[in-house]
Amino acid sequence: LLLVGFFLNMIVPLNAQTTLVAGDIAIIGTNYDVTPYEMTIVNLVPISAGTVIRITDYGYDEATGTFGTNSVANTTEGSITWTLTSAMPAGTVTKFSITGGATPAVSGLPGTVSVTGWTFATVASCPVPAGGDNWFIFQGSSPTSVTTYVFAWTNPYAIAFFSQNQPSG
Repeated sequence: LLLVGFFLNMIVPLNAQTTLVAGDIAIIGTNYDVTPYEMTIVNLVPISAGTVIRITDYGYDEATGTFGTNSVANTTEGSITWTLTSAMPAGTVTKFSITGGATPAVSGLPGTVSVTGWTFATVASCPVPAGGDNWFIFQGSSPTSVTTYVFAWTNPYAIAFFSQNQPSG
């Protein structure tokens, strides 16, 4: 039994997902002035392999508690599903790029990445229009379903999304 317990203890932590809470990851840099768009994040806690993290610019409607996938400036907003294949120690800074267009792509995130959306034909406006955008980092069962918000950031543009004002910060 001791041997079985040892092996189970070795296997279970390798497959355990880190449940993140607000503030565990932060956006520390964005660059709207280049194509592809660039973002830099830092995880402030250790994150285990197998953890699924979602990053999106979908607009959030507080009244319904849902994300909207269409925007005024882009044909579609987008979402990244990122699964870590190895653990990340606290303090890891990760810079990644997002390219929209016919085949949206993300590069620079370590692990397995899939992309939904960002299919606007004008590359200069995708994934972020010149006026700004909002960004959410969260955990949930789908690109529009939130279990836990980890980080939210807005660089507002002149109009409201879902009639919700988007304050900066």
